Amino acid sequence: MAVRIADLMTDAAARSFVGRNRELALLSGAVRGDGRPAVLFVHGPGGIGKSRLLDAAEASCWADAHPVRLDCASIEPTPAGFLTALGAELGSSESNPTIDSVVGEFAHISDAAVLSLDTYESFGLLDSWLRREFVPQLPDRVLVVLTGRERPSPMWLLAPWGQLVQRVELGPLPEGDALAMLESRGLDPSAATHVHAFARGYPLAAELAAAAHPSGGELELGDDPPAAVMDDLVRIFMRGIDGDLRLAIEAASLMRRVTQPALAGVLDGDETNSLFDQLRELAFVDVRPSGLVLHAVVRDAVSAELRQRDPERHALLRQRAAQVFASRSTRVGTRGRWDQTADLLYLVDNPVVRHCYFPPDSGASEVDRATPDDRESIQAIATKWDGPESAEWFERWWAASPGLFSVLRDDAGDPVAFTAIADPALAEGSVLSSDAIGAACLEDMERHSVGPNERVLIIRRSLSRDGGETPGRELAGLWIDCKRLYLELRPQLKRAYIVFADVDAMAPMLAPLGFNRIDGKFEVAGKDFGVLALDFGPRSVDGWLEHLIDVELAAATTTPGEPEPEPTDLDSLSDREREVLRLVADGLSNREIADHLVISERTAARHVANIFLKLGVHSRAHAARLAAESGMTRTPQTTWAPPTT
Repeated sequence: MAVRIADLMTDAAARSFVGRNRELALLSGAVRGDGRPAVLFVHGPGGIGKSRLLDAAEASCWADAHPVRLDCASIEPTPAGFLTALGAELGSSESNPTIDSVVGEFAHISDAAVLSLDTYESFGLLDSWLRREFVPQLPDRVLVVLTGRERPSPMWLLAPWGQLVQRVELGPLPEGDALAMLESRGLDPSAATHVHAFARGYPLAAELAAAAHPSGGELELGDDPPAAVMDDLVRIFMRGIDGDLRLAIEAASLMRRVTQPALAGVLDGDETNSLFDQLRELAFVDVRPSGLVLHAVVRDAVSAELRQRDPERHALLRQRAAQVFASRSTRVGTRGRWDQTADLLYLVDNPVVRHCYFPPDSGASEVDRATPDDRESIQAIATKWDGPESAEWFERWWAASPGLFSVLRDDAGDPVAFTAIADPALAEGSVLSSDAIGAACLEDMERHSVGPNERVLIIRRSLSRDGGETPGRELAGLWIDCKRLYLELRPQLKRAYIVFADVDAMAPMLAPLGFNRIDGKFEVAGKDFGVLALDFGPRSVDGWLEHLIDVELAAATTTPGEPEPEPTDLDSLSDREREVLRLVADGLSNREIADHLVISERTAARHVANIFLKLGVHSRAHAARLAAESGMTRTPQTTWAPPTT
């Protein structure tokens, strides 16, 4: 069999891999050892070397197993998208494979198999489906390896999964391994020691430092944690880049993936072939079948620095990227490739949309389909906020189909929020027509001439146990799950409805997403409700995304004579959230924030997620910049030390 260049690249990467002997031994035992797990989570911060560890494992300790590896960031986060991608990787010719057919492909593999899902943080929308429906059907000789920034959802750690799941958390390289890695990159021992003192065992930081200053002599050491070191390293690295390549890196930082035509369109020039080739050779750029991808840590740092230094150029490049990707997106009446939709999604700043598909380091949301055991908990939440008589709608919907309900669970697995969503094309007619609000939505559909092949979603109610319909972390998790349905139903999705009791308060919050109030208030058991509707337009979800980007770009561009926008107001943050924001500005991870405040890491993640939503930011660097601009003082720190594994 002919050897592919990709195979040679993998072998070369494995030969340059240094250290991680303990982790490699754990990965080897997970395939061959007694009592091996069914699922292995490999997690750690960006730039810590997770993907490189998988490369090394496949080339060494998994050499006798059958490897199947997918990059979640390039797969549509729906069951159909995942099954299609996995089926193709397994050699299936089916255009719409089912779980049974894909699992059947594994039956043809006689040896042990390793199914690796890299960048798993991109699969938040599918975590529940994989856990409940797909993974349980795999043969027991298949090891599932989930690799990402986040720790596993608590649902993976509860029965019945608890005894079948193993975690491998990556931390900084020990000093000896870090020095060996740097010397393997051509640094002499003195320079390697200096660079290690700056990078502190973080592989990507070390690679950048070595590339920026091979001698190591020009790096100024400080007491900043690695998150801040990475930002400093990116700035140092960029100062040494010539003009054209610097412009190309800045343009690439605004795109999910970079192709040569896309780079030419964003830079507004035809002579970009050499720049594309130079990008390909950078240490922090991955070469994938769909294009070049900057490492997320570097991409976020470059984009945030450009937005701060030259907001007009940042807006211009973003506008050009939107034009490039919009011109390639879905045609009316066809279902486009996920890459095309994801390219547009990446350009959306609104966190309610963006975080669904490109989440920050904010913890996972455990959204599940409701089970019969959840009935009483859901009914209690509905009764608490809508009253015993008003909550009668719940009985009708549950009787018609419990599958209309989704729940978000706490660490113990109990529902803390629920949502009920119906697709009129599939729902039992009586559940909608006998419900005053459902009937109102059906009437509105007739007024807007929804065709027989067009789809609609009715979000009948979305409530959390502690906050009702008030936006918060629990409801945000459920709304994120709604976006999964948006993807599954495109390009047929025409309209979406959502119901609120306090519609006057919610309408302004959802207006930026395109929701408008339909006429009238609707009484259910003496309580008034209102309905907001989102019209996706003739091009469904892709057209809606283009509209969101256009609105954001218009708001970001200040025309001559117009006043500058007011600074972001931090008054909406609680005292605890302001305290957490100060720690984010100090560069602390969620785990370090939890240790500092003596709270759980999960609670820290929820605070960070709420801060992102309230401030409308999409990165820790952006949140830290707003904190600095608002004069928030930095928290006094003791000497920083990398977290241990």
